[in-house]
Formats: sequence, structure tokens, C-alpha cells
Amino acid sequence: MKMYYVSRQDRVADDLYQRAYVLIKGSPGTWTAFGAAFGLPAGLFCPVIGALLTVTAWSVKLHAFSSVLNVLSLISFMFTMPLLALGAHCLDLLEGKSLPPPPPSRCTTTLP
Repeated sequence: MKMYYVSRQDRVADDLYQRAYVLIKGSPGTWTAFGAAFGLPAGLFCPVIGALLTVTAWSVKLHAFSSVLNVLSLISFMFTMPLLALGAHCLDLLEGKSLPPPPPSRCTTTLP
């Protein structure tokens, strides 16, 4: 049986969550790292919070409190896509900063 050694760097490139973690930890304190670290988890939890607020609004008998919960659940559902887009955009910016610069292009045409 042949065993192959896989470096840690290669494993990071394959795992999406590990790659995002490395990108965010690589630039602490920047607005892009904060946007990615806040936007992605908040965008994932907004529908869960909205669903919980909706179920709570259904079970509450007081109409005024129920309507407030319905409004909060709608706001939570509305913020899902913008937060995910913000997190993905910030993660793209972090990935763009971490890529090595492209090699210089060589011009093959000569000017007279």
C-alpha cells in the first residue's frame, strides 16, 4: 500500500472553510476581515432568527407584540442576502490581496 504525504498547505486549499479562516486571520483588524467575519455568519443565522421570530409571533396572543415580532422577522429575512453578499465580497477582496502578483508580460512587438 502506497502512502502519499499531503502538506498542510494543500489541505487548506481543498477545504473552503479552512481557506476562509486563513484569509480572515491573515489580515486582522482590516475592514475586509471584519466584513467577512461578520457578514457570512450573520447572513447564515438571519433566516434562523427570522423563522424563530415568526414561530414566536404565531404563538403570542397579544396582537401588538405579535405584529412587532412579524416586522422583526421580515427585517431579519430581508438582511440575509445583503449580509451574505457583503461577506462574500470582503472574502473576495481578501483573496485578491493574498494572491501573488502576476508575472510581468513581455511585449513581443517592436516599435520602429
